[in-house]
Amino acid sequence: MAFDPPGHHVAGGTGDGVVLLWDLERPQGAPVELHGHESRVQDLAFHPTRGLLASASHDGSVRLGDVTAPDAGPLVLTGHTGWVWAVAFLGDGGRLISADDEDLRLWATSSGTSRAN
Repeated sequence: MAFDPPGHHVAGGTGDGVVLLWDLERPQGAPVELHGHESRVQDLAFHPTRGLLASASHDGSVRLGDVTAPDAGPLVLTGHTGWVWAVAFLGDGGRLISADDEDLRLWATSSGTSRAN
């Protein structure tokens, strides 16, 4: 589960690969369902200043989507060879780090390019 820094949204992941996004301005409404992962959503992180949400999955992918325009579809970040366990934005959010059992990847959030470490 993750909360965005301004406190407008909360996100949670399911075992079947769905990210649920609640708008806390309308708490009685049903969550928006963001589909695309093929397996369990393991971790979530909100960008510190922009309305971006990163999700990590056992399917080996990281997805980066705009919570203000969820229908636009996420940027799919691939390159991991195993389950992605964790995601986190670094500093001002210009970079995202993701981790699997064997490596860490740094992603430029503006382009989706990565560097494995």
